[in-house]
Amino acid sequence: MFKDIRDIREFKVSDGVSHVESKLYTGRKNDMNVLIKLLNFYSVKDDNDICLNKMYVINELYDNKNIIGIDELVMPIERARIYNDNIVCIYPYVPSYNFKNVINDNDVSVRDKINYLRQIGEILDKMDKVRRKGDISTFYLGDVHESNFIINKDTNRVNVVDMDSSKINFSNDNSSKYLYLCDSIYEVDKYKYREHFGVSVCMIDKNTDIFCYIMIILNYIFGIDMCSLDIKDYNICMEYLRDMGVSNNLVDILYRVYTNDDNINPYMLLDEFTYLKDKIDNNRSKLLRRVCYEGK
Repeated sequence: MFKDIRDIREFKVSDGVSHVESKLYTGRKNDMNVLIKLLNFYSVKDDNDICLNKMYVINELYDNKNIIGIDELVMPIERARIYNDNIVCIYPYVPSYNFKNVINDNDVSVRDKINYLRQIGEILDKMDKVRRKGDISTFYLGDVHESNFIINKDTNRVNVVDMDSSKINFSNDNSSKYLYLCDSIYEVDKYKYREHFGVSVCMIDKNTDIFCYIMIILNYIFGIDMCSLDIKDYNICMEYLRDMGVSNNLVDILYRVYTNDDNINPYMLLDEFTYLKDKIDNNRSKLLRRVCYEGK
């Protein structure tokens, strides 16, 4: 496939983790283990907008990696290549567990899961600091969901993968799982949209990254798909958290996602859930009754 990469083998993603957009391979380049990502659905010959945007993002990430300087982001090790009409991105290979599997693993403690969730928020906070420095004013993860995070086996730290789905500098807005699945955000003015080939696409910014992050947190806390709830049912869930002893400060931050106030990163307050998760789980029937009766 590539003369400068040897020992190329197809890479299988973890069970339960969907990855339909590309083909993945591992190999060795300059004595480094690498992950090769072929974005095989997008043809350069067709001048496809998605394809060109992915290439732009990969190149901007590589060119600005020293300015970004966030170790938890798994960044491309070179600029994008073109191979058989496909965009090719080469990342360092990170031995890891996928976060989606970890957060659903009953053998992983609540304390560890909350710690990993907090680390995701810390990464978003580091990206905010990069933006405030001014060299890169636009830099967001974009497609924030469980499968795009991994637990590094060597460091036990959360890393971010699929960085070619991020938004940087003048890139377009890539598709985002939770922004696409959640109809309720259309009712909130702070989330902006643009038309793209006749389809409304949510514009990626700090509010959308934090929105998706909060959906990840609450998916775990409640054990349900929070994006499927309408705003009234979502607010019932927030009052349930208040009744279970979650602080007003944290609940008010979680409430904000469906208001026109800017979203706030709640990562510094997540330790509360370490001690309240069992109580929340044990009283789940009360929540279900509220959603069934008050939410209708």
